[in-house]
Amino acid sequence: MKDLVCRYCGKKIEKEDLRTAIRRLKIYPFHKECFELKEEETISINEMWKPINQVGWTITSIALLILAIVLGVTEWLGNLGNVVGVLALYPVTIRIISYVVYETK
Repeated sequence: MKDLVCRYCGKKIEKEDLRTAIRRLKIYPFHKECFELKEEETISINEMWKPINQVGWTITSIALLILAIVLGVTEWLGNLGNVVGVLALYPVTIRIISYVVYETK
């Protein structure tokens, strides 16, 4: 298996020091310290990095998964509900991909 390399400093990342973040639909691994430095360098909203493997993203993913299930099972909002339900699965999918690709290594 290939070692994880920090996107910021280029050094190997230990599992307990891993922070995954998303920007422009791509997931990147960072050290916790490097991610904090990268966040401080962010100037505009277009350059923002969103941390994935933190409690906030996980809670949001669970809440949106519940919303997607409710909208998929019921006829609440009709076809609009189906569209919203599919869009609500985006953070859940990103969290699962982050877990499988980076956190299980």
